[in-house]
Amino acid sequence: MNDSRTTRPAMGRLHHILIQVKDLAAAENFYADILGLTALEMPAEVMQAGIRWFDLGEGRMLHLLQTEDMTPLPRAHLAFTVDDVAGWRAYIERKGIEIVKPRVQVYQMERFFFRDPSGNLLEFVKWPD
Repeated sequence: MNDSRTTRPAMGRLHHILIQVKDLAAAENFYADILGLTALEMPAEVMQAGIRWFDLGEGRMLHLLQTEDMTPLPRAHLAFTVDDVAGWRAYIERKGIEIVKPRVQVYQMERFFFRDPSGNLLEFVKWPD
């Protein structure tokens, strides 16, 4: 017998994640112009609240929220899979963005870390074949 009080419903996939940023214009530039994410249309009231949406593909989004007093967490991060880690690393370095050394080497994956203009940590990773 299936008891609806104890049966857990199915979980869907990730829809969006929101990160805080100090300077919305600098963050928009970084995520659109440097990383190449596409800004999404959004309701005017959401824009007026200091929020921006970016497409991550397959119905997933990154939301940016301007927050004057945000403090980035040292190890919290967003990780994106990429096919060409070395190419991305060279591109990020050419843009004058400092590469952050990982604290731990995990498996044999290629990866590197860097920070957005608000100090949020990002990781670009390619899992081994």
